[in-house]
Amino acid sequence: AGETRWTAGAAPYHVTGPVTVPAGATLRIDPGVTIFFDAGAGLIVRGGQLHAEGTDVARIQLTRTPGQSTNWRGIQLTNTTAANRISYADQAFGDVGFGDGARSFSASNSRLDIDHMTWSGTTQQVHNFVDSSFRVAHSVLPDVGAVEPVHGVGVPAGGYAIFESNHFG
Repeated sequence: AGETRWTAGAAPYHVTGPVTVPAGATLRIDPGVTIFFDAGAGLIVRGGQLHAEGTDVARIQLTRTPGQSTNWRGIQLTNTTAANRISYADQAFGDVGFGDGARSFSASNSRLDIDHMTWSGTTQQVHNFVDSSFRVAHSVLPDVGAVEPVHGVGVPAGGYAIFESNHFG
């Protein structure tokens, strides 16, 4: 419970397994933070909140641990209808998923805003939104070949689904 803050002064962070942000908790990632994920590791927001807000000159880096050739799981939001935000961040090699299909980023029954984010090092689905409100703006999604890059099913009553000023491929 409460807030955990990952600061640039303590970075880089090395994540060796799944990190879960439970209900009542907030993970705040400061500008300029680099996070290295081992294979099998990932970030799960389950009822809690994620505020990962970089800047144009101090982006947040989420990538696999140097020297590893296996991708990490990515980011999953589940049942987190409070405001979640990721901005000025780069996610690389995070596309293994959490047993629900290979993808970089998934949200189920959640709410989030993504702004100025890039994804790279993947040939898997980038986004999967299920019954979620989301806004993805000013972001770069890679060419993932024959795979559907973005998938969505359902938007909650009073919710929103916005893609604005993005670059695909």
